[in-house]
Amino acid sequence: MTAEVVPPTSCDPGDLLKKALPLRELADAVNCTDGAGARAHMGATPAAAILLQKAFEPILQLACRDRNRIALQAS
Repeated sequence: MTAEVVPPTSCDPGDLLKKALPLRELADAVNCTDGAGARAHMGATPAAAILLQKAFEPILQLACRDRNRIALQAS
């Protein structure tokens, strides 16, 4: 079972972990989504890296709309 964590609007890893820690015992993996709500927020790639460092199993989801291969590689 997976659960979704939307990256926070801040760049503080603590804000991300506040959302993820309650899921530690409930979910096998955590989805880190990209492009949440068309607002500025922590990137999905750094969020997944933070979760990986804290022993979570992140699943990085990148939105492919309006991006070519080069733009996806730069994410």
